[in-house]
Amino acid sequence: MPEYSSTKEAIPGAVLVVDTLDLERISRGLGDGVFTSEDLLYLSRISQVNDQVRAVGCVNPEAKSIAIRRDQERRDGNVHGALHGIPFLVKDTFVTLNQMDTTGGSYALAGARYEFESTITTKLRGAGATIQGKTNLSE
Repeated sequence: MPEYSSTKEAIPGAVLVVDTLDLERISRGLGDGVFTSEDLLYLSRISQVNDQVRAVGCVNPEAKSIAIRRDQERRDGNVHGALHGIPFLVKDTFVTLNQMDTTGGSYALAGARYEFESTITTKLRGAGATIQGKTNLSE
């Protein structure tokens, strides 16, 4: 996939360089079909470097299936919001009601269950975002 900056710059077979894209270019690229939500998942890069940097505490095991679903919704003309299909990592203090723990960096909270999701998580999901995982805390 290409490093994308406009609707006319797609280069077949080029590599998508996620860390050089801003939200506007990501949104435009998704809308123009230059790349997919699944293409944007940073899962392989996380697995490459996370052993050294430990920036990501957990990856959402549903991230790929959610991205695939977002791509299908986009093809069907059902875009949920401005962040539709864009992957995000949230801080581990934000409660998510899925298969990821919310520990705030404490092993004591592993496996804790919550009744409500955090407001920011709900708003991201409502705008169509894909919660890709949770970042570690410095504690």
